[in-house]
Amino acid sequence: KFKIACENKHNGCDDILPYESLEKHQQEQCQYQMKICRGCQNNVLKKDLDQHEQKCGEITIECKRCKLVYKKRETHEQLDCAMNMLNQSNKKIESLEKLVENLQQNVQKLETSSNLHSLTGWPSSSVAHDVPLSSLVSSWNIIYDHPYSHVTTIADLRALISQCNKQIMVGAIQGSSSMILKIAAMGPLEILSLNSPLNQPTTFGNVNWYLTPSKSFGFAPSSTTINCSSADYDESDNTENRLSWHLQGDGGWRAGTAKSLNNNSEWRKIIMTMKN
Repeated sequence: KFKIACENKHNGCDDILPYESLEKHQQEQCQYQMKICRGCQNNVLKKDLDQHEQKCGEITIECKRCKLVYKKRETHEQLDCAMNMLNQSNKKIESLEKLVENLQQNVQKLETSSNLHSLTGWPSSSVAHDVPLSSLVSSWNIIYDHPYSHVTTIADLRALISQCNKQIMVGAIQGSSSMILKIAAMGPLEILSLNSPLNQPTTFGNVNWYLTPSKSFGFAPSSTTINCSSADYDESDNTENRLSWHLQGDGGWRAGTAKSLNNNSEWRKIIMTMKN
């Protein structure tokens, strides 16, 4: 049979094999073929590879306890292992803290959405009635709280803008110790910047809002008209869903069907803003 010397003869292999066995020998069996060390990447004879890698300082090892990958030439004492496990634990704690923070933010958003739904879920308008402040305390801050007898000015309303965040809620409470908004509506911060011509409101959602200098400030359902000479005096259409405060030197005027509240100290004017 035709025989051929192994291609690794120059490395020390003296085998001469039949042609049909040569390929398997050279690729799998020959101990004189060159292999690359997993650590230093040097070429080493196959027969010497195991011994070489046992001594090679560049071989990487994974600690079974702390999972740290280090080179054989490096020391990995018990203290190093403990410190590495501590660092990993700290990273996991930080990751969990961020996860908890994100969950808390999501819960707050859900609470806010739930609270807003109480203002927007009404069939005929986005004006709400009998809303407990306790249902809003986690998402809203009160920034304006005065009796209806208090004179509200346009400067007072403009000054609130710097305290507001995105959304505001305007309403009225009946009773100095009451914690129930008898009437309320929600809208964007821009409401406090309005400069409304008389009886020409701006619609946000399902609510008509107006802030007419030297006249009045308030809201009514978007399906209705505003009838102001100074404040909204309408008595025929959605009277229970209207709120109006004087801005020309008198106190408040109406909270739903309750009117002529200019000198009333039992009813309170309330403005709230959504928390950050």
